[in-house]
Amino acid sequence: MANSERRNQLLPPTKVKWKGNSKSTVERGCIVSSQQCEDKFNDLNRKYMRLNEYLEEKLHLRTEVANTNTDAEVHPTERLELNKMKLENEQLAFELKCLETSAARN
Repeated sequence: MANSERRNQLLPPTKVKWKGNSKSTVERGCIVSSQQCEDKFNDLNRKYMRLNEYLEEKLHLRTEVANTNTDAEVHPTERLELNKMKLENEQLAFELKCLETSAARN
């Protein structure tokens, strides 16, 4: 049994996975450490989760607005809450766009 095989048996399975990913990228000409692979994956996963949350909130907001037939039926405090939710969704979308733009530059 080679030394590298022994080391891989001692490492947790996730570390072995990132080490394998790093090795395959080095073979293709990109020098990337296993920690960089793991960090990139975690960052992408975090962005994916945020985007899913945003889309779910937006869908929920659309159904709420569709369920209210006219503005006359909506209580003024409810209308304020709906407007507040719309503004928060727009701000979140803007922040996500900024994150994506900065990630694309790096």
